[in-house]
Amino acid sequence: MKDEEVRSLQTLQTKNQQLEKRVAELEKALEHSSNDNWGNTLNNQAAKVVNKELEKTIEPLMQEVDRLNNVLSQKEQQLVQIQTSNCPESDAVLMEFGEMGERFGWSGWSRRGYRAASGMLCTGIGAIAQFISDLKVSSPSYQQQEIAF
Repeated sequence: MKDEEVRSLQTLQTKNQQLEKRVAELEKALEHSSNDNWGNTLNNQAAKVVNKELEKTIEPLMQEVDRLNNVLSQKEQQLVQIQTSNCPESDAVLMEFGEMGERFGWSGWSRRGYRAASGMLCTGIGAIAQFISDLKVSSPSYQQQEIAF
């Protein structure tokens, strides 16, 4: 009976040691978790401050981007108006260019505009653009050749 009590005490003592070890581990884990939570709290607070600063910085930048997009849109509209308008001065320049083309024998040019290689009659600034485009296609080495203007 004494042997059983000794074994029982030894078993209890082993269990007690295991429980004490487990309690120590849990206490250590609790200490580390509170440190981690404090660190997370600091990280969260820092993130909030940084985000607020970013919002303050981004808002004026986004407004500037919107403003610049509006300016770009207005400039594009003005460019389209200029390209499609029949400005008497540009018409006179193009007519003179057409006369020079006829005089020098440039294929497709007349006082009315430029007849592209495709057969389409181009007028306005589009006539010069099409003429240059046709030059590139018909003579890829046109940059090396001298063209009399």
